[in-house]
Order: sequence, then C-alpha cells, then structure tokens
Amino acid sequence: MKKLLRITSYIALAAVMIAFSVRVINRIQFAATKPDGSHKCNYSGTWVSNRAPLVAGRIVAELPSPLPIGKPFTVKAYIYYNITSIYRTGRFIPMQLEAFIDDTGTTSGANSDRPVVLPPRITFKFKSDGPGGAQTIDYVAASDDQFIQITGGYRSSSPYDIGTFSLEKKQ
Repeated sequence: MKKLLRITSYIALAAVMIAFSVRVINRIQFAATKPDGSHKCNYSGTWVSNRAPLVAGRIVAELPSPLPIGKPFTVKAYIYYNITSIYRTGRFIPMQLEAFIDDTGTTSGANSDRPVVLPPRITFKFKSDGPGGAQTIDYVAASDDQFIQITGGYRSSSPYDIGTFSLEKKQ
C-alpha cells in the first residue's frame, strides 16, 4: 500500500512539474518571438477554441485611439498559438482586420418605458487566401463604455473553428 501511495505521489508531482514547465516555456516562447511591430499594440488578451482541445493562445492588437464609432477602421493584430496547440504551435500569425463599432443598441421587450441600453457592439473580420484555401474569421464582441475590456466570440471557416476571445487595453 505504501509503495502504491509513493508511486501515485511521484506521478502527481511529475504531472504538476510538466504542467508548470509547459506554462513557463510558453511564456518564454511568446516573449522571445514577438513580431517587430507588436510594441505598438495597445490591447492584449487571450483566445480559446471551443472545438479543438488545447488550441488557444494570446492576442496583441493595435486599435486606433480614440476608436471611431460608426465608421469602418483597420486593426493590426498578432495572434499567438500556444505551444500546446496542434495547429501553428508556438507561432505568431499577423492579421489585418476590418472593424466596425455600432453603439446604437437598445432593447425594450415588453417594457417600452425603460429600455435596456446595450453595450457597444464591435465586429472584426479577417480574410486571407492561403495554400489551404480562403479563410474567413468573423469576430463579434461587446465592450464597456470606455473600451477598456472587449469580450466576444469568433467563427472561422477553412479550417472550421468557433471560440471566444477577450482583449484589455494596456495601461
């Protein structure tokens, strides 16, 4: 019994050490391979695939300041894939996104006297033609009034994926 407990303890310790090492190596890889233009980025965050296990990463993006509401604008972003991702492991992918902020959102339902004011709706779109075919990624997000936090979801085609992301303005 003592031998089984000792073996189980060693296995648990090894699993914890491996998980910790992967996190440290991923942080080092992220910092060491940041693209040249990423120092201008004023937002950073994370993304997670809901379809593929372990596929996730980080985002750094350059959004205009102040953000143009009601007018299309361009966002330069770098998407990082964690070293545990089965796709584009430990790499940054540069993206040029078309963006639009729509702040006219209210809903009243059955209560027209006191409508609910919805947060600003932000949409991003990415299109590329690559060797595997044309890829389109649509992002839809909501934000606080000051655009400090942006949170939403994405849908990708070719390869098909769906997931969530969040961005926070760097201070």
